[in-house]
Amino acid sequence: MNAHTTHPTHPRQEGKSTMAPAELVTYTPVWEAADPAPVAGPVPLTARDVLLVVDGADHGRAWAPGSVRPVRVGLDVDADPAAWTAFLAGLRAAGRGPRALVFDLPAATTRPERAMELVRPALQALLAGSADGPEGGPEGGQLAGSEGGPLPVAFLVTGRARPELAPVLGSLAQAAAAGERGLRPVCVRVETVPAGAGDPLAVALAELSAATLPGLAEVRYADAGRQVRVLRRRERRTAASGRRPVFHDGGRYLITGGTTGTGLRLASLLAREHRARLVLTGEQDPDAEQQAAFRRMERAGASVTFVRAKLSRPADALAAVAAAQRESGGLDGVLHCAGGPLDEAIQLDRATASLPLGFFVLLSSASAWFGTPGSATGRALGALAAARAQLGETGARQGASVAVAWPSWAPEPDVREVAARDDVRDDVRDDVRDDVRDDVRDDVRDDVRDDVRDDAFDGEPVPVPGELDGMLAMPADVALRALADAVRGWDTELVTAYGDARGIDASIGRLCAERPAPLAPAAAAGRPPLGLHAAARTAA
Repeated sequence: MNAHTTHPTHPRQEGKSTMAPAELVTYTPVWEAADPAPVAGPVPLTARDVLLVVDGADHGRAWAPGSVRPVRVGLDVDADPAAWTAFLAGLRAAGRGPRALVFDLPAATTRPERAMELVRPALQALLAGSADGPEGGPEGGQLAGSEGGPLPVAFLVTGRARPELAPVLGSLAQAAAAGERGLRPVCVRVETVPAGAGDPLAVALAELSAATLPGLAEVRYADAGRQVRVLRRRERRTAASGRRPVFHDGGRYLITGGTTGTGLRLASLLAREHRARLVLTGEQDPDAEQQAAFRRMERAGASVTFVRAKLSRPADALAAVAAAQRESGGLDGVLHCAGGPLDEAIQLDRATASLPLGFFVLLSSASAWFGTPGSATGRALGALAAARAQLGETGARQGASVAVAWPSWAPEPDVREVAARDDVRDDVRDDVRDDVRDDVRDDVRDDVRDDVRDDAFDGEPVPVPGELDGMLAMPADVALRALADAVRGWDTELVTAYGDARGIDASIGRLCAERPAPLAPAAAAGRPPLGLHAAARTAA
């Protein structure tokens, strides 16, 4: 294990703690080969058991068997939780309640944002007493549409287009499955229909009838066969000697979402460590506290320009990039911290397509991989980074392309204390002679950085509740090094964590392992089995 050690778990009691030292650990999401067909559970589903949910704006399903019951969102039921509640209640009252739901989401015609519009209201209706759905509803409630057990739900993505679509739905499925909420959801992407399956619906039904569920709730059928999504450990790589540092003094960086959260903290780090020339974007004008943060960055030697922009609008994305070039004379890298719709990242990539960037980094929360509430769209950023990397191989893009999923960061120390240290440092820097100014600046900067780090880790480390065993909040200086490591040539998609490496590894292993599926509602007497399993094994 080569993950590098950063701070001891108890930094002010070094040598006295028996706990493992805190480390940065990194994983990459990969597809791994699985059995050619899932092992069938005791109650296989058939097309007659299923409610097939389709977009009412999309026409026809040539592959859908005549026995399946379709419901068209926007025509038969509105995309609203209350409408779904009434619709499912009507089916139950008529004795036609479904044993499973399959959302048909063809990749060629379904954008991720549209998929969420179709899926989320139905999930909210299916979760008892919840107006918020899988991201905040109470656990263990009475499930609408269930007949004695968790309701199987499949997000069926068909085709090879939009590789970012399935990760969004996989994240949503993983979060919805957590906490015994009465659902057993899975995202099934069918790029190639396996021999003997007949149609994509049969593939989805086989997964819903299976005795196990994939830990990350994503299954793919491709030319290589059936695969499941997992996280695998990646060791830290040593940068080639002589290469220019990823972040350097006077570097020119565009940071989206730079007025809040991770974006603002990254900007402060780059200002303090490298006197960077920063262009920060946000959808709202900065408030007094944010403007004060900008002034502290400038006192540290950075230049800061704010651009108000809604990056999902092509004109705004172009304007932000133009401002960065105008103010800084060019761009060395892009750090997309704004989150939100995937369109923001897409428009930002298009706006910078012709620039000689050193890197293009997409940042999100690691919670989307840990089955905890978070932005489902963050899990899809890896597909966008991979697509940009492929364009880079043809010369259509420049610079490293990487998506990094972060854990929680350690709390920032009191802003007033940092500001006071900044004032002292600035007075010293301004009073000394030019030939020693840089040395003094570096010494003071290091002192400030160490004090900030120590304040953030004063006493006990900061745990991250509800995520991984042994996981701690990541110190800001560790995060900056992790980001530099990612840009130096790791995989295009990374998931990072910080803390006890052995505990985190064990948690990730459990998270990714297939687990027994909860029993689905009892089958009606006399219904024949699906028959896909034997056919697929014969074909294999």
